[in-house]
Amino acid sequence: MEAMSEAELVEKIHALNLRRIDLSYSLHLNETPDLSSARNLEIMVLDGCYSLIKFPKTSWSITELDLGETAIEEVPPAIESLCKLVVLRLDNCRRLKNLPSSICNLTSLTELELHGCSNITKFPDISGDMKYLSLSETAIEELPSSGDYPGASVSICFSGNEIPNWFSGKTDGSSVTIELPPQWCSSKFLGFALCVVVAFDSYRDQGSLGFGCKCSFETYDGDCNDIDCKLCGLDVDYKPRILCSDYVFLLYCHQLYANVVQNDHRFSIYQHCHKASFEFSPQDDDGWPLPNCKVKKCGVCLLLSEEEDRESGDSFNEESGDGFNEIERIGSRSNGGHSEEEDDRNTGRLKENEPKIDARTLWLGQDR
Repeated sequence: MEAMSEAELVEKIHALNLRRIDLSYSLHLNETPDLSSARNLEIMVLDGCYSLIKFPKTSWSITELDLGETAIEEVPPAIESLCKLVVLRLDNCRRLKNLPSSICNLTSLTELELHGCSNITKFPDISGDMKYLSLSETAIEELPSSGDYPGASVSICFSGNEIPNWFSGKTDGSSVTIELPPQWCSSKFLGFALCVVVAFDSYRDQGSLGFGCKCSFETYDGDCNDIDCKLCGLDVDYKPRILCSDYVFLLYCHQLYANVVQNDHRFSIYQHCHKASFEFSPQDDDGWPLPNCKVKKCGVCLLLSEEEDRESGDSFNEESGDGFNEIERIGSRSNGGHSEEEDDRNTGRLKENEPKIDARTLWLGQDR
């Protein structure tokens, strides 16, 4: 085939009205032509183009851009002009530095893959509509202070064998029970932070690993209200590997939160519950138990909103008396002067000054 100049190639693309271009594993491709005027182009696949250094200039009409395993070092701030971009894959771009803040202006973006980007040190600015975010094997050490992802489920995984200290409700084995404080059914309720330590014995992660979670809320009369939910774990996009050590999973399940507060009215039957039990079991996407992995420790932490406390604390305190003060003290970590008694409480709040977390993976997803 006779070699074409860049101008001829662009003209050819225009003439064909291409909607998809796939140049994956073009090993000698180090730069793409300016395709900003290719208005019909929707999908561009460049993964495996190991020599590609510059971020491609592409049309505002693009909806999916795959740049995995390229030598790209930076994403330009002008990426915000790709207003229709839904999927951006940058996995295993090991030279890639932190993403520009302008990426939060991509309001259509719902899937961002950055796993294997070992030079990414900062959690990316993302819009509230993000449904899938993969940050496995990055150098990120700290999560956003807000910890607020409405409608999202969160899974963080890293090597280790201890439940973090801020999980005051923790135990050995696959089940844990916590006491619920008075007035926990309020507008301050954010859900439950969950944690499991899993021991892997020559486990081959060819597919997705998740957890079944059986939750039981007990009333003072001994009646129980049960909720079953599924938690994200390791993602199917991982390359198969053998796991032979312990891993810690930090989890948040929006489904569990939604089931508790559905139809609100201060959570109806749950307002009479004083105890909650959680049992965890590793399972695949179809709910089948997984071999060669076992939950050896688990923990639960009741999450309450600090902002609500500050905004409505006085009026709530007048109505609830000492009960409110009890909730206010539980899980407080602001001054480092907490007592051992406070460490034994079953409630915590997300704090800006929490210790940095050595996060290796993070997924945010709607009903994933």
